[in-house]
Amino acid sequence: MIGDEMNARDLEIINRRADYLNKEAADVLSYQATCALLYLQGTLSPKKLQELNAALQIALDIPDQSHP
Repeated sequence: MIGDEMNARDLEIINRRADYLNKEAADVLSYQATCALLYLQGTLSPKKLQELNAALQIALDIPDQSHP
């Protein structure tokens, strides 16, 4: 394969796997955000921690789990 053909093939593979790749990326970001919140829990005020948690939930489209 040459240049453009390889790019087209690669793009086709990525597009076919886009949903899976997006879910994997979201899982990694969610895990990292959770770890960051746990790490910062002792260093931030409760109000700042709550604000950061809300911002991360919005940014990562994570359902609010604070209310059962």
